[in-house]
Amino acid sequence: MVLSSLFELVGTLRSRIDIHGAALRQSEALTRSILIDPLLRDLGWDTEDAALVVPEYRGGRGSADYALMGDGKPVVMVEAKRLGSALDGAAEQGIGYCLSDGVPYFVVTDGARWQVYETHKMAPIDEKMVASFDVSTGEPEACLVALALWRPTAERGVVSAGVMPVVGFEEEVNEAVESAVASPSSVSAPVMDVPTVTSPAPAAVFAEEGGWVTVDALFARARSMSKLPDRMRLPDGNVVSLGRWMDILLEVVRWLVDGGYLHSGNWRVKRRVRYIVSDSEVQPDGKRFGRGIKVGPVWVETKFNRMGTVKSSMELIEHVGLEFVDFKFMVGEVLSPPVLDDENGWVSLAALGTDWRGIASPPSQMRMPDGGIVALSRWYDIAVEVVRWLVGEGALGAGSLPVRVGARSNRYIVSETSVQPDGRAFRRPKEVGGFSVDVNYSRSMLV
Repeated sequence: MVLSSLFELVGTLRSRIDIHGAALRQSEALTRSILIDPLLRDLGWDTEDAALVVPEYRGGRGSADYALMGDGKPVVMVEAKRLGSALDGAAEQGIGYCLSDGVPYFVVTDGARWQVYETHKMAPIDEKMVASFDVSTGEPEACLVALALWRPTAERGVVSAGVMPVVGFEEEVNEAVESAVASPSSVSAPVMDVPTVTSPAPAAVFAEEGGWVTVDALFARARSMSKLPDRMRLPDGNVVSLGRWMDILLEVVRWLVDGGYLHSGNWRVKRRVRYIVSDSEVQPDGKRFGRGIKVGPVWVETKFNRMGTVKSSMELIEHVGLEFVDFKFMVGEVLSPPVLDDENGWVSLAALGTDWRGIASPPSQMRMPDGGIVALSRWYDIAVEVVRWLVGEGALGAGSLPVRVGARSNRYIVSETSVQPDGRAFRRPKEVGGFSVDVNYSRSMLV
């Protein structure tokens, strides 16, 4: 689904800002390469397809860093700035260029903050803004607002922010994103091994001691779990019940405070640029906690989805020098471990899907179930070769087509014709075994 892919990408972009912020603030080119281009691609704007995106566009009276195209003409002009640059000054000039060239929308961004303007709206400039979001916050609602620039609607001249829930805002947005991320694929691919260029992480311990799993094992499978673990066993052997995902973080903090592991000398703990735990309910940027809960003498930020909650708990455990194996969970369902390192660096397709964000370039080879090895040079080669093998083995045929990207998706990845359900042509079709594969997806969706 588009939302699940966006949610994953926003986390990646936020991490890049945290790690490379100093360099990004000095370079527009770097900002475009590792922040702006990836988000445009995930919203359907293939930056390598000149029919969709024209860089360094020159119009009748002005220019833009990007022109997003629809039916052969610009529908959105994008002005790129290096991270941290002021955006307000660019809006007036950019909107003026768009008006003279008949372009309905203008965007200015520094890679983190994005402002979208309706150029022809009869209103002051600040009232022309139809959407604004900031990926550096990592908030789930940023994904919804970013959909204002989703290509299938924007190229038809329709730009509007994703709709927010009116009641129960924080919980419903987080649950919507979690549901999207956990959506299973409609087709199960055979198990394959893919070599990566990174050092694989050690496999988490699963189904240990009658069904108890360690916190790192829980993190590895939290996304696909159908329900919350019902119990948590702490290092001293005590077992506590869990009713919400946030209870995991709260119980970890409670135990660490009671045991003296978290104290006044170390209880300001950050995850990226936000406090997980602090002695006040104020984040480093001066804003209040999104959902702060008091545990003893400290405040705990609980505005995370399930993955963020478990990851924050792990960071606290590391912060005080304890081991992941000391915190265990009874999950009440069978979990199978991801194979992260098998036979000299080969990893399963499932493991690649879990750890794709830490891999800088596509895997070089893929080993098929029959032992055959094929070379890979692009991420979409993975999808193409999987389809090729399934067709060759008779496991994928006309009777099982079309195949959607996800169970609830309205887009095909494989079909007998290169036409999507809405009648539009595949954006990046590849013919494989008499069928058409659309590879116009982000690498996470392709895997």
